Amino acid sequence: MLAEGSAIPPQVYAPIVAKGARRVAAVDALSDSYTFPTVSEQIVCPFTFYLNGQLRQGIRYANELYALVQEFSPEQRSLAYQKATNLAEQGQTVVITVSSSQYQSWISLRSPDCLRYFLFSP
Repeated sequence: MLAEGSAIPPQVYAPIVAKGARRVAAVDALSDSYTFPTVSEQIVCPFTFYLNGQLRQGIRYANELYALVQEFSPEQRSLAYQKATNLAEQGQTVVITVSSSQYQSWISLRSPDCLRYFLFSP
């Protein structure tokens, strides 16, 4: 529990954007759950970058750059969130983008071990 008058650390809040409506989800700082932004695909800025001999997809969201990890169909929504949670547990900064045709999980290019993830993951 936070002491009275102390500031709530910024990492305990995560913006959630769905169908254009902005909300803020408060997360219990003492819980073991992980939280990450879920945003409409329409509000991110896509780009392409070169890493390890391959062109990769990236996005800019909230002044951060992210690399695409995996795409999921709408029927695989729970798998998308499971993947994002697993990445967050590994210390990655994660975001999920949502459209009518897909869910995509992304990790920050500044996350710990981001480069290692892309070099050594199957």
